Amino acid sequence: MECQDVSVDSLAATIHMSPRTLRGYLNGEHFPGNYMIVIAICIGLGLEYNVSEELLEKSGHPMIYGKMSNEMEVHCSALIDPSERSFDEWNKWFVENGSIMLETNPYKKL
Repeated sequence: MECQDVSVDSLAATIHMSPRTLRGYLNGEHFPGNYMIVIAICIGLGLEYNVSEELLEKSGHPMIYGKMSNEMEVHCSALIDPSERSFDEWNKWFVENGSIMLETNPYKKL
């Protein structure tokens, strides 16, 4: 995978999150309360599967198949090749396949 120069503002716009909130996550000031935010960041950055898996585990959302919710399993499938679709295209795919969109608002109750 090639390393890309991505600004926080650009990534925040891509995953529909406020730049301030995203900076807080990236600077370690606070941690995502739900796995969807971590997956959204991984998709937005186009991270490799093993890196995404490690970030989910470090944020308290380990990918343990058989122990994850069905929704999380579907969302994690996007991490196999996140560059296959854009963030919005993945959300459309999730809905078309009977799942829910990735929610990146940290204040919205799921």
